[in-house]
Amino acid sequence: MRHRDRRPGLPAEVAAAGLIDEYRVRVHPVLAGGGEIRSRNRWPVCLASCHGIVRLGGERVRLRGREPEDWEAFHAFDEDSEAVRNGWRLEPPRSVARAKKETTEDAEKEWDLDEFSLVIVTKQDDAPVGSINTHTVDRLHGTFSYGIAVGTPHHRKGYASEAIVLVLRYMFYERRFQKAEAWVYSSNEASLALHRRLGFVEEGRRRRSRYANGRYDDEVLFGMTVEEYTERYA
Repeated sequence: MRHRDRRPGLPAEVAAAGLIDEYRVRVHPVLAGGGEIRSRNRWPVCLASCHGIVRLGGERVRLRGREPEDWEAFHAFDEDSEAVRNGWRLEPPRSVARAKKETTEDAEKEWDLDEFSLVIVTKQDDAPVGSINTHTVDRLHGTFSYGIAVGTPHHRKGYASEAIVLVLRYMFYERRFQKAEAWVYSSNEASLALHRRLGFVEEGRRRRSRYANGRYDDEVLFGMTVEEYTERYA
């Protein structure tokens, strides 16, 4: 993670606690009153007030920080080799002890307001279904990238779509970024279709830039500006 962000926005006690998914709405008065906002794709952003702090979530999922007990869900997700390859790279199996240790360390890391990793959980039972993170943050030019992974048992339920829309809303409307980017491997047909369906623009292709499962993949660059997001979802 990069250095702690010092720009105004979150109260000091909220930033210190690492409550990325529970933040005080200060920029947009229309959101501060709580309630529900519906986008054109009918994915609402629900803001439930609690002593001035609000939780950001959609119809199906909400985003929260990682907890030590999340190790078991993500350890199970890593059993699917193809899903792991689609996200990044295949590694040797991890022990339970290592999975517990790494998850606890991740849960206790100091947070950055712009570069973070959140757990995607169902609103129905708070069960982890995946994770989403921001990276390659450029505060000067107002751009950032993100990655997302949803466990195989939870595919095709709309969880990834909703999580991406929520993170973009936070980064665009609360952190003043102006463009989101995502790199997708050319063999990951589901993710390519997802980003096109969400309204991302295919901006470029880096040929034969990744080797996995005995083949070379291209990397496809998708982008969405804050104006494009606002037109489609706000």
